[in-house]
Amino acid sequence: MNSENINEIATALSKAQAEITHAIESSSNPHFRSNYSKLPEIWDACREPLSKNGLSVTQVIDEKDNKIILITTLMHSSGQYITSKMPLMISKNDMQGFGSALTYARRYSLSAIVGVASSRDDDDGNCAVSSIYSSTQGHFPAKKEKISINQSKEIMQSLEQCDENFKKYVFNKLKSEYKIDDLSNLTVDVYQQLLNAIQQNKVKKKVENEEKSNDLQ
Repeated sequence: MNSENINEIATALSKAQAEITHAIESSSNPHFRSNYSKLPEIWDACREPLSKNGLSVTQVIDEKDNKIILITTLMHSSGQYITSKMPLMISKNDMQGFGSALTYARRYSLSAIVGVASSRDDDDGNCAVSSIYSSTQGHFPAKKEKISINQSKEIMQSLEQCDENFKKYVFNKLKSEYKIDDLSNLTVDVYQQLLNAIQQNKVKKKVENEEKSNDLQ
């Protein structure tokens, strides 16, 4: 979701991203044997470039369809904005589980909406997802939660607003890489990736249309 016009925020974000660097990876996940960036380190990588270009970010929680979601909004001093939503996958029904899931979601949502990347893939998240570790086998068996009916309808409606080439690309990728030929079979993690891709496609198309409109004036 975004404001009706995004020309100013798109320009400002483009300038900010030219200055945003990789986030430092100071933390490690011993189960996955990988490093990841903490939330403050992601902020350190983008705070100054965002501020210099009139950009700010808010992250608030809300509830939809009996699920807690994180709403991340990238705002520009012009009043234009871009918003993304991410469901919280809480493994333990207590404040510790909620806090872990919230921090995890904030890190990924902030990185995605402003374009901060770590130098390597970030595999931290076993505290927030319901993976089961087997000490005898030494691996995490895949346990993927499928999206709800409402989420399936939402993703279909969002795709209908995209151009045919993009839709064809999406379905080919889902089938070849994830073996998914029906949107109702999407898992939550793939669903979130697809939502982000759709949002980026919409932003790109709006910028292109506004540039064409300006050229005609």
